[in-house]
Amino acid sequence: MTPVVSPQFTAAELKLILHALLDARVVLQAVEGGMLQHPPQPPVHLHDLTPELARVEAALLLVTAA
Repeated sequence: MTPVVSPQFTAAELKLILHALLDARVVLQAVEGGMLQHPPQPPVHLHDLTPELARVEAALLLVTAA
């Protein structure tokens, strides 16, 4: 079995990835909560975004640990 080599990122690259993941988390949470719809419309929940949010949270943990 060959060892897995993790990619090496610069501090600037990690910061960029972190900010992108934080933005993605905010957007997913807003979509899931129905907050991105026009105000007079009742909230509509079209998709369960729990798996996507979990993946973003996991990626955030990996980036902050790097």
